[in-house]
Amino acid sequence: MQQAQWAEPQDFDRVLTSMCTEPHPRAREAAERFLATNPGDPGTYETVAGLEAEAVEKLGPIADLSEPAGYVSSGGTESNIQAVRIARNRADADEPNVVAPTSAHFSFHKAAELLGVELRTAPTADHRADVAAMAELVDDDTVAVIGVAGSTEYGVVDPIPPIADLAADAGALCHVDAAWGGFYLPFTGHDWHFGHADIDTLTIDPHKAGRAAVPAGGLLARSESLFDDLAVDTPYLESTAQITLTGTRSGAGVASAV
Repeated sequence: MQQAQWAEPQDFDRVLTSMCTEPHPRAREAAERFLATNPGDPGTYETVAGLEAEAVEKLGPIADLSEPAGYVSSGGTESNIQAVRIARNRADADEPNVVAPTSAHFSFHKAAELLGVELRTAPTADHRADVAAMAELVDDDTVAVIGVAGSTEYGVVDPIPPIADLAADAGALCHVDAAWGGFYLPFTGHDWHFGHADIDTLTIDPHKAGRAAVPAGGLLARSESLFDDLAVDTPYLESTAQITLTGTRSGAGVASAV
């Protein structure tokens, strides 16, 4: 027991195809420094709240978003759940559904279960989303259409512009899951971000290739108003509302993402 308690942790190079990267030494230092802070209480922890805003400002240009809205989440799963939550809360659907390719991350199954929405998955063609197959699943109750920019298994990028067009035609939001690909795709010729298509929200994780400490995910939105649909009152905090999924959050991931 004592040996296990004090054993050295395994690093990411011991994990086959690990998506998370070794934190940069300065990210480690920042994470340790802000470990006991709470960005969920920005009135008390103003410094880490400012760091979160700075992190979002730095993530924006990576996804070609000049005035980004968003926050540092615990990772891609939380960001994807929140994106579906935005779409569900904004829509006036009796039986809301989300359309995604079968290659979409399993976090969307969690989102569907937690939020009471139906997840409809369409087959892929050569591991990429088949937009025609997705279109067959879209109806008046579709609240979001999902595209993947760097699938977990193959790193494949879906045809994001036509997926965004499909969402727009349906009056639904378009969410892109770039948790895995977001820090690699800027160096490629793929169309995947806000500048390439009329997408609404995007997941991008600094702890995947951004060399931030875990947990440091990111959720970006084209407009701050999209987060209005997540806001809940926080009567005992100095801030009046909160948009994040978790309440108390360690500032470690936030600080390391800057």
